[in-house]
Amino acid sequence: MAFFRVGSGFLSQFDTEVRRLMGKKKYSVERGNEALTVDTSSRHLILNKKFFDETGIVNLPPAEALAEALKWRGFLVSGILAGGEVAIAQGSTIDDLNALREMLREPFYRLTGQSCPPGVMYKVQVVEHNPVALYRVFSMPPSNNSLSSTGENIADWHLFKRYKFGHKVDTRHIDQGVALLVKVLPLAGVRTFMSCDGHGRKWPRVWFSGKYNRLWWEALVQTRLATFAPDLLWEYQSWLEDKDNEGGALVIRPRGVRHLNAAALKSVFHDIQNLSRALLEKNLGEQIREDKLRAIAAMGDPPEASESILTIFLESIRKTRLG
Repeated sequence: MAFFRVGSGFLSQFDTEVRRLMGKKKYSVERGNEALTVDTSSRHLILNKKFFDETGIVNLPPAEALAEALKWRGFLVSGILAGGEVAIAQGSTIDDLNALREMLREPFYRLTGQSCPPGVMYKVQVVEHNPVALYRVFSMPPSNNSLSSTGENIADWHLFKRYKFGHKVDTRHIDQGVALLVKVLPLAGVRTFMSCDGHGRKWPRVWFSGKYNRLWWEALVQTRLATFAPDLLWEYQSWLEDKDNEGGALVIRPRGVRHLNAAALKSVFHDIQNLSRALLEKNLGEQIREDKLRAIAAMGDPPEASESILTIFLESIRKTRLG
């Protein structure tokens, strides 16, 4: 059960809002104390109401609180605009906007696509702080309850060269713990095939569309992105269906930790957020896409060995940074 404090004058509207947001889950309203108690049971063993409370999201100013909840669930938030609206970045899908319309409704929120600055697809104005909606956004379950498919499994070198961006993925098709990472990978020119955050039972992992995408990402986390999540270890894991492709998965876990535990998983999810937000907020995407073009130009026809390809990618990025 969860306890939420409701703003003065909004209790009746909260009653209607909670019925819509929480569906058939049980809740009760204490109108005299302006309090709301909601059954917030979650299937995820880590990203649950306790974790949500630990983030301190509900204690932030309203616009910052919404931006935090959205980023934790994987929505592309580029910042807060001068007028106080939360900016939803280009690269979001139509389904993302539909999901936001379903969860963030008037009178608490106003969504508009009008008069948006460059790079902003939509903006959300917070009219009234709504803790229930914040948790609903944070805990929105993926439409698939196991592995979330995120695009084609492409191994071809010429296709890797051709694509400047990765494949756009609907946020609600991605597990909570890896959603923002999967959403920002296209900004770095990386295409993914599938993902799973482990649901609190396994380490998170992301499957890549062919070895070139995987090796390019490995090169990035060893160079340009190394400082944003230095404690994360990305372990390559092949799979039988992938012999010719060599994309496989990168399992994400903390350095020096072999055995799964709740504290380590929480640390991983925080580090994934830090890394993903760096790509989203520090305008690194365009720089990294330029790095990719230079690396491809320097390579010509790629060698067969993955180790050689990774070495070439690493050297190209380091030369660019030194230059």
